[in-house]
Amino acid sequence: MATRSLLLITAAVLLALAVPTDGEVDLQALSLEYGFAGEDEAPVTLVESGRDNATLYRYLILDDYSEAPENWSQPGFNDSGWLLGAAPFGDSEDDNVVPGTIWDTEGSSPYENDTLLVRHRFDLPVGTILSAEINVAFSNYCTPYLNGNLIYSGDGEEGANGHSMQYWNSDGTEDISPTMFDSRDNLLAIYARDYVWSVNQNQQWLDPRITATHNPFNTTTEPVILGDLLTLVLGVANGGNATAENATITLQADGETVWQQFLSTAAANTNTTMGVDWTPHRLGDIPLNLSISSESNESNYLNNSLEIMLHIHHWG
Repeated sequence: MATRSLLLITAAVLLALAVPTDGEVDLQALSLEYGFAGEDEAPVTLVESGRDNATLYRYLILDDYSEAPENWSQPGFNDSGWLLGAAPFGDSEDDNVVPGTIWDTEGSSPYENDTLLVRHRFDLPVGTILSAEINVAFSNYCTPYLNGNLIYSGDGEEGANGHSMQYWNSDGTEDISPTMFDSRDNLLAIYARDYVWSVNQNQQWLDPRITATHNPFNTTTEPVILGDLLTLVLGVANGGNATAENATITLQADGETVWQQFLSTAAANTNTTMGVDWTPHRLGDIPLNLSISSESNESNYLNNSLEIMLHIHHWG
């Protein structure tokens, strides 16, 4: 049976910030729903600003960009050794917005702690992204990347300014093509520094946001017509306080595996929802089974799988 992974929505990515911990793994198959792509357009925030949500980033503060690790902006880069902090990054309160993580360049040339690198992973809403935009409140320079691809450079019209941060203005605003997003895990990486054009403010700041318009997914409990293209929405979690190693998420229809995803780790206390496209090819009742397992020991395996029955009608 042909399947393909669709766009994702998540409260916390199972892969994100996964570090080995002592405790109990508790993998859970939470939900299995079906439906169709909607036709309505709706706004959605893909990456919330730190001002609004204290969004977490892996970050690294350097004296100069020449010290940046190779391929730091690429999705496959290992940032597990970086610090974890919430946006906004800055040195002092401005316009009643307080930094979530202190970034202080400590004065004049030669600059100290002048360069900031940040990385944030996020998923997409189930549905179709139609358009997207990045906004960055910053001072004085930033260059953002999405999945390793340059969005804009601080050497151009965007990404550089000689004033303090602003929510939002054209300095840090740019359209993002929907084709730049990945259907699974997405990475926003940004290089920021305190000065540009030989100018620096007495303030440092970085706080990004990504918004979009999309066709949201609509679940249904109605019978399905033979040949319809469905989206199956799968909800899984690790409700324990320990990271699961080498996890596998499996979707079966009629006892046959139609989709499977492997995760090197499933972080503790996280959950995720993913969409899978699937077309039923026979009439009648079709059992759909969702399961999640790993190589880690669990004391409770009763919630590792769930099953629903899908009824397929004749062509309408």
